[in-house]
Amino acid sequence: MQQHPETRKEWLRRRNQPDLRIVQRDFRGFRQPPVRRASIEIGEDAQRVQQLEAIRRQQMVECQLCCEFFPPDNFRELTNCRHSFCKNCTRRHITYCIVENRIEVPCPGCAEEIHPEDIKQYTKVRSPNLYAKYEEFSVRAALVRVPEARWCPAPDCGFAVIVPNGERCPKIKCQRERCGVEFCYKCKKEWHKGRPCGEKPKPSEDFYACRPCPRCSTLIMKEDDGSCNHMHCTMCRAEFCWLCLKEITDLHYMSPTGCTFWGKKPWSGRKRLMWQLGSLIGTPAVVVATAVVSVPLIIGLVPYSIGKKVYKKMKNESKAKRVISTAAAVTGSAIVSPALAGVAVGKVAEGNSI
Repeated sequence: MQQHPETRKEWLRRRNQPDLRIVQRDFRGFRQPPVRRASIEIGEDAQRVQQLEAIRRQQMVECQLCCEFFPPDNFRELTNCRHSFCKNCTRRHITYCIVENRIEVPCPGCAEEIHPEDIKQYTKVRSPNLYAKYEEFSVRAALVRVPEARWCPAPDCGFAVIVPNGERCPKIKCQRERCGVEFCYKCKKEWHKGRPCGEKPKPSEDFYACRPCPRCSTLIMKEDDGSCNHMHCTMCRAEFCWLCLKEITDLHYMSPTGCTFWGKKPWSGRKRLMWQLGSLIGTPAVVVATAVVSVPLIIGLVPYSIGKKVYKKMKNESKAKRVISTAAAVTGSAIVSPALAGVAVGKVAEGNSI
């Protein structure tokens, strides 16, 4: 059966276009799931928190001591040097220095001293006892520089008296309540009625446990266990010997004073004499032995080692050039090596003479 052309054209048009009734019916049956407003608010809050966290991370500052990041308000510039560290690190550093009896607290980043006002800000509120200790040590350090100031020799006192005319009336009485110890202005020790200052009384048992600094008379306690006798005063920074109570240098225990670096008492006169004789006899012996051993070694080994290095270094050169260069190096080092041996022996002799 033959189809009419118009009918076929209309059929093709209907085939390419969807039926609107079917499409409308499908859309009426579709329902989008409802979105709760609470979930929308939670999502917005989370996004806002992430944005704030990103901004906060960009503004964080790294502490140079603990290498951790903190907000800028957790840092405080020091008054003297303008360095800034986190508050926890600065507080711990100041606490450690005060506990170690250091009067001058240095900056962790440089050698500049931390201002007392900064120390007050970090310690007075949280650690009042620690700040009181710092104040006491600061006052003692200031009084050490006053020539007329004298410290009470009582072990549990720590009170100072300023006496303008102490030379005329050397007898001083401590003005602290419940103390009242009388002591001498000149020798800074307990009052010795009828006895000159140079005469030393028989030391008591407490003397061996607590002795005054020879510079500022601050009492320093040390266990009588034969430990190191090189003492360091935290008040005036004086270095002195615990045995002779004199300010010393690094060579004090190598000199014939009888004081030992470790021990409870100095050497006797016999030991000191043996030390001096041993130094007089032993020094030349050591110098001679060093010269006998070192001079041949230096004169022989130095040219040999230098010639060996030159010979290996010029292995790619011609044989004649290699031999000439090696011979020149050996000859030059043989001329210089006696001078090196003489310098070495001189250093040994100088060290033994000290």
